[in-house]
Amino acid sequence: MKRILILLLSLLPLSGNASSMPHFPFVIVNEEIEKQVKPDIATLSFSLMAFNKESKLSIEALSRSTAQVLALLKKYKIQESQLVSSQIYKSAERARKDGAYNLDILGYSVMQMLTLELMDLSLYPKLMVELLMIDGLEDIDSEFKSTKKTEIMSRLLSEVSTKARKKADALAKGQSRQVKSVYGITTKGSFDSSFDGFSLNEIAYSYSAGSTNKVQLVMAIPETITISQTILAIYELK
Repeated sequence: MKRILILLLSLLPLSGNASSMPHFPFVIVNEEIEKQVKPDIATLSFSLMAFNKESKLSIEALSRSTAQVLALLKKYKIQESQLVSSQIYKSAERARKDGAYNLDILGYSVMQMLTLELMDLSLYPKLMVELLMIDGLEDIDSEFKSTKKTEIMSRLLSEVSTKARKKADALAKGQSRQVKSVYGITTKGSFDSSFDGFSLNEIAYSYSAGSTNKVQLVMAIPETITISQTILAIYELK
């Protein structure tokens, strides 16, 4: 999406609150360019939570969940250094009653947030299903990225800058003017979209945990993600 705004001002001094605007005719161009690229890494974020009326038992339950996560890393030959964890958060859960405080403690909840950098996306479908099977694992989220993002962003910046100048020249010509020089330029709105271009072909994975019932889940890996670069430029006209 692109927006174009042309402002042609007279050479008379601007007054009042508009004094910060340029005192010459100018054109503002807002251009965006985007590219679809194949992701090659993913960041998995999730939380481990446990609750028990006894503090010790809640900690032990969290420890079991953590052990299951570490076992999966070992199973899929993922380095533990790719897993980053927060400190453990612990809180007492109390009974609730309007207007009453310091009620009886019902139990203790503990939580730990983890982030896993997955460098091999071929492991993603199976790993995700098995992570979802872990008791106490909540709020799991996936963000797909490209290791070439910096290189791509630099190239897009060059391309969008050229587009902006060409657009400014065309707009100035339409008003019987010419671009004299660039007055100001900035970038904004660069992002990755992790939900574009999904393909659901041949990525379903059946999981059986030693029972007669199989769990069929579809774990989607995007064929592409969107990387975009936006530029906002002000050109002085002559």
